[in-house]
Amino acid sequence: MGVPHWLIIDPRDGSAVHYWAPTRRTGEVTYDNRQHYLFGDTVTVAGWKIDTAGLPRYAAGGGR
Repeated sequence: MGVPHWLIIDPRDGSAVHYWAPTRRTGEVTYDNRQHYLFGDTVTVAGWKIDTAGLPRYAAGGGR
């Protein structure tokens, strides 16, 4: 779809990935850039700052 910024947050392992700069080299949308984060990091997405320190983590086994 070519969303300019894509942030995936995974509360199972306390990580996040920011994808940006979509391209269509092979007919499919892919992203030229990505940055990995851990909960506790501050994530900057298109000028927005997201403090991940307070995000809840899932308990072992997938529940909250």
